[in-house]
Amino acid sequence: MMSSRSLAEAMRNEPDHALFALLEAIGSAVVVCDDDGRTVFANAAAHDLLGESIATATSLAGSLPAAEQASLRQLLADAAGQHDLLKRTLQFRDTGGARSRLRISVRQLPRPDRCWLICTLQPEAAGMAAPPPAVAADDTMLARLLDGFPGLAYRGRASGDWDMTLVSQGGRTLTGYPPQQLQAGGSVNYRDLIHRDDRARVWQELHSALGEQRCYQLTYRIRAGHQTEKWVWEHGVGIYDGAEPMIEGFIVDITDSKRAEFRIREGQRSLATLVSNLQGMAYRCSHTREWDMYFVSDGCAQLTGYASSELLYSRKIAYGDLVHADDRDAAVAEVERAVAEHRPFRVVYRIITAGGQEKLVWDQGSGVFAEDGSVTELEGFITELDSSMYRAGIKPDTTTAGS
Repeated sequence: MMSSRSLAEAMRNEPDHALFALLEAIGSAVVVCDDDGRTVFANAAAHDLLGESIATATSLAGSLPAAEQASLRQLLADAAGQHDLLKRTLQFRDTGGARSRLRISVRQLPRPDRCWLICTLQPEAAGMAAPPPAVAADDTMLARLLDGFPGLAYRGRASGDWDMTLVSQGGRTLTGYPPQQLQAGGSVNYRDLIHRDDRARVWQELHSALGEQRCYQLTYRIRAGHQTEKWVWEHGVGIYDGAEPMIEGFIVDITDSKRAEFRIREGQRSLATLVSNLQGMAYRCSHTREWDMYFVSDGCAQLTGYASSELLYSRKIAYGDLVHADDRDAAVAEVERAVAEHRPFRVVYRIITAGGQEKLVWDQGSGVFAEDGSVTELEGFITELDSSMYRAGIKPDTTTAGS
């Protein structure tokens, strides 16, 4: 069986328009709404059933008599707070304005940044047009839909060999094996495809979630056909309506994103190593006179005498307050001129360290610009100049330094 919950999980990372295109092809009346009942989408069958008003109604409740609206809101609120399929029969107005009994089935359709609900509507009144029988059974409809998506939708046993009793066609692309081989009695057990170094952790995390009757999300590696290693992300839930606990879920290939994540992490590590070996301080700070630091490299301690934790977000002192009082106005002015002209700045000024030592520094950087052209932050690199230059009478010249 493939439930509406599985469809919700399958859609998590698909564009909304792809979901709506699928729902449009369904013969049954389907409405997607938020947890306040505001209509997000209604397919053609819902339009035929409820009339064009469903497309413009601020709320699904607009199709109900006033006496039933509170019941619908409660049903939606209940569905938003759990993963089970909820059903209720309510009185709706059909396209002719007549009141008819309508069975509504609601299940949560999680999105990354919001909660949607998928509502399937089926009339009970004999005089009301019934939807085509193409998807009278949710299981058949959703299994067919999920077969068109990359990834493996499944239903299986939560114990023993973790046998899968249903595997979608996407399992072939993900694992390299046809669904028939992955199902119970086939030649391949999905559990054996899980990387041996990840298997115990996956099993533990799965059963921890099942013990608490909550959804599970797992990230691990599998050995697909031809010994290809893939990273996968699995989202599922336990089914507790029978003698034996079952699990339903969806597994997708995240190998590309994992590789990109690794490249980024390696790049960050290399950059951190490079910066830590430089004599000076890399930084990102606020575009304000205080120059509040959002990032500083480890070289800040040697340069300023303050640990990064003391400079970050001005927890102990703002970097701008380290600038010598006689140099601060000129330094800030030069930075502002450079930023206004969309050019890098190069500024020479003195700072007073945590130990009271005066240091001459060279600060080069640039503005960080938003899409509208406004300056959001500054970033750059500060290094110490030979203090003998200052002792010899070479005064900071922020104007020429910025040219």
